[in-house]
Amino acid sequence: MNNSVEVRLGRKDEVEAILSYVTDSSVTVYETCAQGFCQSLLRDLKYASWAVVRPKKGGDPDEYWVHLTSPNQDLGAYVDAIPAFMGAAAEGLRIYRAHKAAIDGLKLFFFPPQGMTLAETRSVQLLHYPPYEARAFCDYLYSPTNRRYEGLLDFNGYPPEKVSLLERICDLVPLAGPGDVASGIDQFNEVFMPYTRLMLGALLDGSGSHTQPVVAYGSPVHEWLPLAYPDQIKGPLGLYSIVSPRLTDSDAVTHMVCANHPSEFLFFSEHDWEWAVKMTLEDLVTSRWQVVMSEDWSADPHDVLRDCQDYWNARPANVADICRIQEEAYSFDL
Repeated sequence: MNNSVEVRLGRKDEVEAILSYVTDSSVTVYETCAQGFCQSLLRDLKYASWAVVRPKKGGDPDEYWVHLTSPNQDLGAYVDAIPAFMGAAAEGLRIYRAHKAAIDGLKLFFFPPQGMTLAETRSVQLLHYPPYEARAFCDYLYSPTNRRYEGLLDFNGYPPEKVSLLERICDLVPLAGPGDVASGIDQFNEVFMPYTRLMLGALLDGSGSHTQPVVAYGSPVHEWLPLAYPDQIKGPLGLYSIVSPRLTDSDAVTHMVCANHPSEFLFFSEHDWEWAVKMTLEDLVTSRWQVVMSEDWSADPHDVLRDCQDYWNARPANVADICRIQEEAYSFDL
């Protein structure tokens, strides 16, 4: 068991631009850089583990390393996982700096998907861009959207204590912004395409015949996929579309399903009851697909989808109950 590892992160200016976004003067830059890795350890279920970022003693002060340690957890997987993540993030940073003037004009901030699983990922969630609140509160999963989706996974029988293994997000555009800026971010969907392909490849395990499954949420992602992988994915894509491209450097196949954006349901007050129930049904189906496929990466994705549809279509009363429970929970009528 390798319970203590050191991994080179890179040069000071690049590492701080990728990892350090806390402006509290009482916190050191080393601590802010380590924050995301500590969160990753926790969400990988590597309890009792900790991360420290610093230059090596007696080494180059402008070269940062991360030291991961634990009394009882094997941390060997991070030796490869962290450089892969940092390499993809560095490509995102390069693109960000090349388009900084346009990005700054929209009050957007560079924010790669840190603080989630790196070693124990069971599925990847492909989304459009991170909410500003995630960056402001130093937590990529800080959103009622994430809490609502965790409930869907629970309703589908996934153990709540392991839900973080399914919450590995990759965004098309690593720019944090408010929810009403989506139209402005759209102009960067293709600009960041080299980064997104790299990051997906870094987060997926291509060592076997199949990688972890991917759920693609929302129309911007559905439209992006055929543009990013034109030789492998043909559009148009929509709800329940399934594709199986090769997204890593190996021949491993990645099964993907297209789903609604998980935040769409939270606008239920703008729609009628029938809409809310329909949305709940669709989201329960795709989240069940994610649960099943995360346990068997090589399962037939079409068969699994049919089974998931059959399961929830046969339980309309349960779907209505879940819809009502979610409306009550997320009405925020205080």
